[in-house]
Amino acid sequence: QPIDFLAGPINNITVPTLFRAYANQGEERARQIQTGTGITLYMLCAALLVGVIMLREQIVHLLLKEQFWADTVWLMPVITFASCFLIFKAYLFDNLFHMTGRTALKLRTILPVTIASVILSVGFIWWLGLKGAGIAAVLGGAMGMIASARITRRFFPFPLPWRRLASITAVAGAGALALALAVRLAHGFGDLGETILGTLAFCLVYAVG
Repeated sequence: QPIDFLAGPINNITVPTLFRAYANQGEERARQIQTGTGITLYMLCAALLVGVIMLREQIVHLLLKEQFWADTVWLMPVITFASCFLIFKAYLFDNLFHMTGRTALKLRTILPVTIASVILSVGFIWWLGLKGAGIAAVLGGAMGMIASARITRRFFPFPLPWRRLASITAVAGAGALALALAVRLAHGFGDLGETILGTLAFCLVYAVG
């Protein structure tokens, strides 16, 4: 929910901007916008992944009854990874099918991935239960993102700034260290104190970075 809460409004802004640029300023400008959108979504997902992974126990203790703690602590990072894959698929790559009028190609791309995802879900849930559902969600999300990326890059490639993404990853790592230190310092203030102080520490380092 936090990912979609932030990524949805971003998409509502970038899609009309992207479509106008493609129609009025040409493909090169549209590629620049796609690169910027990719960087923005990566910054968002990197931050939320760090927060969810490192504060999952505190969040679960605050919000859920004890009998749900173990499963939810394991599932939260898994679901977050799956959500990030889906966000990149829907808000970065799938928009290109609509922009270029290739919606029929999108349907042909989605169909085999959907069938494979259903088979994975049934198999993993039968095998591992609730954890299997989480694993299937990650695999299905990754498959969907990769399929959309591969197809759209055939007809509308745009630069993927790997150095920029690596620098964001490094800053997220620094923020994670700050979060861990803040949680240790706030240990005597309980789960709520650790969550608040850890979040503030991460956000400060991440924003500066």
